[in-house]
Amino acid sequence: MKAPEVRRLAQAHDAAALAAARDAMLEGEPSPLPVDGDDEGEQLTHLMLALRLRAAVDGGAPMKDAFRDLMGSVRQVLTDAD
Repeated sequence: MKAPEVRRLAQAHDAAALAAARDAMLEGEPSPLPVDGDDEGEQLTHLMLALRLRAAVDGGAPMKDAFRDLMGSVRQVLTDAD
């Protein structure tokens, strides 16, 4: 997962565009949005996290705070997996 790509996607696209790209990838189709990532799994992860980040921002959270909270929750999941 590349945090800068998650932020870029959330800043550049609205929730509807991110959801459409996610849905396309889940159906095995290419993303209609350019998404950086080493493989389709990483690209899908970026879209899903960007959608969560966009939802927080659309709900009124400042981008910086929402991004920090989201990345903190990702780190927590990874720490709990050990």
